Amino acid sequence: ESIMTSLKHFPGHGDASTDSHTGLPRIEKSYDELKANELIPFERCIKEGADMIMTAHIQYPLIEKETYSSIKDGQKIELPATLSKTIITDILRNDLGFDGVVVTDAMNMAAISAHFDVLDTARLAIEAGVDIILMPVDTGTDDGIDALDKYISDVADMADEGEISMDKVDLAVTRILTLK
Repeated sequence: ESIMTSLKHFPGHGDASTDSHTGLPRIEKSYDELKANELIPFERCIKEGADMIMTAHIQYPLIEKETYSSIKDGQKIELPATLSKTIITDILRNDLGFDGVVVTDAMNMAAISAHFDVLDTARLAIEAGVDIILMPVDTGTDDGIDALDKYISDVADMADEGEISMDKVDLAVTRILTLK
């Protein structure tokens, strides 16, 4: 009982032809198609008491309709699962009944960092129902540590100013403390 489990990468990474470390994958599957295949192991493990689930930085355009203007080229792109309220709250939390901790994959991967403003990703992820944001900046240097300090301060300011729901923050903290 001293090991925490984490499933990944929700809602499925098997059909991605792009590596999310270097690009933004896209999977053209409907929710029904995911339920018939990719979601089966997640459903089973949720019923068995999985503690955490890690998100996938993958676009599912047949499921997610909200778009974002890429900082890379201005092109409208669908939100990837990590930033999708439809996928995290509606599907994972409501349909599958998962009330554990949701953690992002590393946010400094190109799938996210090449297309999204770092503070927008915090707001979108938390509002989607994510509890822990993993590696929002590269902390491998002193400048990176300074960037993390600024990131934490800026995200706290966003919550204080109402750009991020304090209720969502409270739910995330409660889930994390419950897991601990």
